[in-house]
Parts: sequence; C-alpha cells; structure tokens
Amino acid sequence: MNKIIIYQPWGGLGDNLQYSTLPELFSEKGYDVYIHSNNSSRNPEITELVWGQNPYIKGIIDGEPNAGHCKNIYWPPTEQNEYFIHRIELSHGFERSNFFPKIYYNPIIIPEYNNDIIIDLTGASVVLEMHKYIEYIDYFTPLIHNKNKNIKLIKFEKIQSNPIFEDVYNYLKTKITDIEYLNVKSLIQYCDIIKNCDTVIIVNSGINSLSSAIKQDSIKPNILCYYFFSKYSYQEMKGYYYYKNIEYFQSKID
Repeated sequence: MNKIIIYQPWGGLGDNLQYSTLPELFSEKGYDVYIHSNNSSRNPEITELVWGQNPYIKGIIDGEPNAGHCKNIYWPPTEQNEYFIHRIELSHGFERSNFFPKIYYNPIIIPEYNNDIIIDLTGASVVLEMHKYIEYIDYFTPLIHNKNKNIKLIKFEKIQSNPIFEDVYNYLKTKITDIEYLNVKSLIQYCDIIKNCDTVIIVNSGINSLSSAIKQDSIKPNILCYYFFSKYSYQEMKGYYYYKNIEYFQSKID
C-alpha cells in the first residue's frame, strides 16, 4: 500500500509534534501521507499548525492508521539511549534523521521582541504542585534578574488557565516586580514570539516541543525548561519529550 495514515489519540501540541517529522520522510520514500479523521487535537489551531501547514500532508481521510501511535510498540528500549524523535523515526523503519520536531510555518521577524524574556509556566496536561513551581521560580529568577531585558508573562486570550497559575504568577511577581503581561491571541502569534525573543522559560508541556521545533539549530532563543521527572536518569529523560537544543532544569523533588 502506497498510503500512510497517521493517528495519535492524546491531542496535545507536543503529542502531535512528536510525529511531525514523519510526513516528509515517508514522502521521500514515495508514499502519500494523510492524517486520520479521528486524529486527536486539543484545538483546531494545533491541527492547522502541525498538519495543515505541512506540505507533505495530502489531506484528512478515514481508514486504518498505519503510522503514529500504532507503531509505539516498536520503540527501541530505553537502554539504547535514543532521543525522543529518534525513537519515533526508528519505530517507523527510518534511520535517525531529526533531533527536533518540525513545523513548516515560517515565523515573521518582529524586532520588538528581541530583548524579551518570556515566561510561560502553564500547561493543560502538566499541572504541578505549588512547591514545584516555587522550586523552579527560585532557580531561574536569579539568572534573569538585572539582565536589562523585558520580562514578560504569556497570557492567552482564548484559553482559560487552571486557577493554580494565578497563585504561581503571584509568587513569581514577588521575585520580579517589573514583569509585564504579553497577550497571545493565536498559536501562530506564539510561534512569532518564540522565534524573535531572547529567552523562553517554560515547563515540559507542548510549548517545550514547539520551542524546540522553532529553534532547531539556531543560537536563539535560549530555552530553559523545568523537567519535573526527578526520578529519571539523563538516559531515560532523553526518551520523554527531551530535546538537545533546550536546557533542562531537573527537579530535585519527587
């Protein structure tokens, strides 16, 4: 069969991005690549960014999926020390080709963001206990204080955040008093902000994968991500949404 149908059931931004290198790889082998009609996305903007703008996707169809989640049973074992994207590619029969997810949207150059440090500690599937956010904030605030940068908190216009993040950001503002809010209207706008800013400070949610996809091998932005799986070794971490173009702070708290 000369047709590839990709499906994953989880729906997050990172969950979709983990398979984003496959369409191009399959197309180079002569396959027509589609997204399954039941592929899960938490919102339409994820579908449009990850799949709609991918020039190697032919469309959305029904049928039996033969790529994506169904191939996870072929993942190489952890002890082989593979990066996350490499595991995906190997499980689908390819050689290691990419270290990072891919998007095909080309962010707009906006110089006004060049001096910004953006902070986004929110997440839909990743919501931690308050003491873990405090641990992370206490770690990164001394690193960015007095750097002559504009420090901005990401605020989403269309997404209602978990109430815990109000407490998280209230604590953050006791550490850094001159913080501004940066309103984000769309995922595309967020891509533009990430591409142009100086530093991105995040937790291991979908923006971790998106930031990696946007940065690729570039020097900027600097990306710092809170990796809360303190029980994992470095070798194990590489298999869980971990990318070598991001600096990770591994939690000291189980």
